[in-house]
Amino acid sequence: CDEPIKQLDNIYNQNRYLWGIPEGNPEMQRNKAIPLEASLQYFNAINFRKGCYVGQELVTRVHFRGEVRKYIVGVYPTKDKVTDWIHPAN
Repeated sequence: CDEPIKQLDNIYNQNRYLWGIPEGNPEMQRNKAIPLEASLQYFNAINFRKGCYVGQELVTRVHFRGEVRKYIVGVYPTKDKVTDWIHPAN
């Protein structure tokens, strides 16, 4: 019964890794990262013309200066079996 859920979880994580989308605090630490480092602007997750949120000035300044110094990027596996890429067989 858990096998379909594990398969969906694997597919979900594989797609996140391929696109370079972080998930939660372990991958994008609160107060240590800004949304631009995760390229969230390309997924329409940031609106530079609207809003009032914590860190808005920093995010907008970095965006318009174009000086993001680090990025989370996607990775593409070179293995033949992508299913073993994230959760290897036991």
